[in-house]
Amino acid sequence: MRLIKSLILIMTTALILSSCSFFPGQTSDSGKLKVIASVYPMYDFARKIGGEYVDVTLLVPAGFEPHTWEPTSKDMLSLEKADVFIYNGAGMEMWADNLISAIENKKLSVVETSKDLELMATGAYSLDNDALTGEISEAHDDHDDHEEAESQEEDHDDDDHDHDHGQYDPHVWLSPINAKNQMNAICDAFCAADPNHAEAYRNNYNKYANMLDDLDAEYRSALDAFDSKYIVVSHEAFGYMCKEYGLLQVPIRGISADAEPDAERMRRIIDFINANHIRVVFFEALTNPKVSETIAAETGCEVRELHPIGGLTQEQIDDGQDYFSLMNDNLVALTASFSSPD
Repeated sequence: MRLIKSLILIMTTALILSSCSFFPGQTSDSGKLKVIASVYPMYDFARKIGGEYVDVTLLVPAGFEPHTWEPTSKDMLSLEKADVFIYNGAGMEMWADNLISAIENKKLSVVETSKDLELMATGAYSLDNDALTGEISEAHDDHDDHEEAESQEEDHDDDDHDHDHGQYDPHVWLSPINAKNQMNAICDAFCAADPNHAEAYRNNYNKYANMLDDLDAEYRSALDAFDSKYIVVSHEAFGYMCKEYGLLQVPIRGISADAEPDAERMRRIIDFINANHIRVVFFEALTNPKVSETIAAETGCEVRELHPIGGLTQEQIDDGQDYFSLMNDNLVALTASFSSPD
C-alpha cells in the first residue's frame, strides 16, 4: 500500500511540475537559505544551526505522529524550490527514498543526518516477551541485559547500510552524542550551500555542541546513582538513550508507535512490573495513552510522560519547547521513576 501511494505521489507531482514554471534551488524571498526538515528534531537542529540566515519549514506538521505520516504532492513541490532538505534517515522517513528520487531540483542539497552514525538494531536494549517473566528480577541483571543488547547490535555490523524501517531503531537523536553529530552534518551542509555565512553556522554549532556535552554529563551524573534502571515505555523509541545511560526499556508497543500490543504481552508486562517493583509507566503525547493507563491501573503505577521528541504539538512549539527543554523534562521524569517515594 505504501509503494502504491508513493507511485501515485510521484506521478501526480510529475504532472504538476510539467505545467509549472519556477527556478529550483533559489533562496527564499528574504534572501535566506531555504531549508526543509522532515521531522521535528531535524527542524529544531536546523533552526539552531542556521539562526537568522535560514528559513526552515517542518515537513511533518506539528501534532502528527511521524511514523505514520506521508508526504503529499504539495510537499514535493516545496522541495523543488528548496536549497537544503534535511532528514533523519535510519528508517524514520520510510517515504524519503521515493521522494528524493523524484525531485528534479539538481541544486537541492540532501542531508541524511544519521548516515555516518552507528545504528542500533531494532530490539536492542529492550526486553522481549521471552525475557518478561516474573522471575527476571534476580536472574536478569543489567550486565547480562547489556551484553545481550550489544550482541544483537554486533549481529548487524556486517549487514549493508540498509535503512529500511524495522531493521534499525531510527530514534538516534535521543542520545545527545548522536544529536551532536547530526547537528554537525547540518552545519556542514549549510556551510557548503551558503559559504558567506559559514562562520556564523560554525559558531552556532559550537554553542549547541557544548550544550549537548553538558546535557550528556547531566544524564550520566543523574542516572549513575540508580541500580535498577528498567523503564516501561509506550513504544520502542528509547534504545539509544538506554545504551548511553545503562537503561533497559520494556516497550508496550514495537518500533512503530501505532502498533497495539496483544493480550499476552500486556499480561507479561504487568507481571514484570509487579515482580520488579516498577513505579512508573511512561506514555507519549502524540499517541493514545489508554494502554499505558490500563497497565498503570492494573499495577498501581504512576503515569508520566517520556517524550521521544519525534514530533511536537503546535502548542508545545508556540510555548517555546525544544529538544533541550524536552530532554531535560525526560531526565526529571526518569529520575523520579527510579527514586524512592517520599
